[in-house]
Amino acid sequence: MMKILRLCFVLSLSFFTFCSCKTLLINHAVNKFNKKNGLEVPQMALEDLSGKIVQLSDFDDNTVLLNSWGTWCKPCINEMPGINMIAAKLKENPKIIVLNIGVDSKKEEWKKVVEREKLSGVNLFLPDSLYKKYMDVLHVDMEGLPYNIILGKGRKVLGGGMGVDLGSEGTIAMYMLLQAEKGIDATASLKQFIKLYNDAGKNKSGVEVENFKLFLEKYVQKI
Repeated sequence: MMKILRLCFVLSLSFFTFCSCKTLLINHAVNKFNKKNGLEVPQMALEDLSGKIVQLSDFDDNTVLLNSWGTWCKPCINEMPGINMIAAKLKENPKIIVLNIGVDSKKEEWKKVVEREKLSGVNLFLPDSLYKKYMDVLHVDMEGLPYNIILGKGRKVLGGGMGVDLGSEGTIAMYMLLQAEKGIDATASLKQFIKLYNDAGKNKSGVEVENFKLFLEKYVQKI
């Protein structure tokens, strides 16, 4: 129990505003995460690091964290430790895939950054010829990079715009991915996370709260 309480305390340090402005945050998340819900990422054939062509439809049976990034984008590079952390912590679940797509970049520079940063997951390159098709559907260029989207079965968007740092954002993203396996969208997952986080902090009991405590114990980044 003390270990769980310490984990909740660690989260609370980064969730201070998050908890005190709960209603505002939920309303913001509804607008933020739901914007692309129901869209389907188009089928495309992209190249991996070895030059092999990979079909996006190969991941139709998976839950996917789709990370769009560019080699010139400093926030994209800064976010990569969080991407690597999520890939490492969820690697035991073969149905969850981290898919990093390099966009608006030169291929050789893309390869160098992936190798230098040891970027985990499946790394694919989006050529200029497919850039418009990709952007026209997801409007990633209007949101800015990096841009993370959670996909359910059949490449259907369950939420977009979540952060993936080494702290609370990464923890929430992992929770969303695990919930997405059940077909639950990102906004519903966030609402559930907030409720269970508060219940755990108040030492409430129940199956859902106990399962949430197990999630925290297993997946929260140790600080």
